[in-house]
Amino acid sequence: MAIRNVISVLFVALSWICRILAIGFAAATVVLCFSPLLQITPVADVVFWLNGSMPDAIAGLYVDSSAFGGAFRGDFAIVSVLLFIGDWACLRVASVAR
Repeated sequence: MAIRNVISVLFVALSWICRILAIGFAAATVVLCFSPLLQITPVADVVFWLNGSMPDAIAGLYVDSSAFGGAFRGDFAIVSVLLFIGDWACLRVASVAR
């Protein structure tokens, strides 16, 4: 019984990590759509870090200019959706393990 609780806690922790990363990628997707926000140095540093953590298979995929002067990063949006799905799946596994 204790092993099941440990597994449950680990999957809940993993779901929180996925959720925080997903929110970060979603926020970066929205921020990058606006051109003036791209000039801020901390935002650029975060974007470079997120871009470096992107899998090679989807890096630069579906990047398009937005109507607000920035760029819609489809690769960030895809990773965000996948991380939200991973968050949901981890919570499901954690609830089954209880």
